[in-house]
Amino acid sequence: MKFCFATLGCKVNQFETQALAQLAQQRGHVLAEKQADVCIINTCTVTSSGDHKTLRVLHKLQKENPNAIVALCGCFAQTEPEQASAMDGVHIVCGTSNRAAVKARIRYHQQEQWATVTQSDADTLELVFDEPQRAITKGQSVVMYDGDIVVGGGTIV
Repeated sequence: MKFCFATLGCKVNQFETQALAQLAQQRGHVLAEKQADVCIINTCTVTSSGDHKTLRVLHKLQKENPNAIVALCGCFAQTEPEQASAMDGVHIVCGTSNRAAVKARIRYHQQEQWATVTQSDADTLELVFDEPQRAITKGQSVVMYDGDIVVGGGTIV
């Protein structure tokens, strides 16, 4: 199948869209800008302009991919699920209640551990491990994985 993705908003949305695209490719799907079978729009609603941008992107993708199944995810889909579901041509709506779950590790010799990525402010992503981690200090690196693929990383502050 051919997938197309559109991202509006924050770094978390960008990260999640990148992870979804990589997952689609790993499963043998192709990324396409036009004539896609599935279009996924990762929405934002931080400002009123975010809602308008969602509509513009939706209409643009519907024009370029008239037979595609369209999914809205992200903040707009979370905060306005009825409005999102009522949009003409939207087939799937899923919010943000399950943010990106990733495997991550602090040190190269440690086992990967499950963690959840959320945005704590405009420039910072927060990574919360499911299990307690030992001896974490400021300045250390953390690397996030999807299987064997690195999907992100950062410095502990």
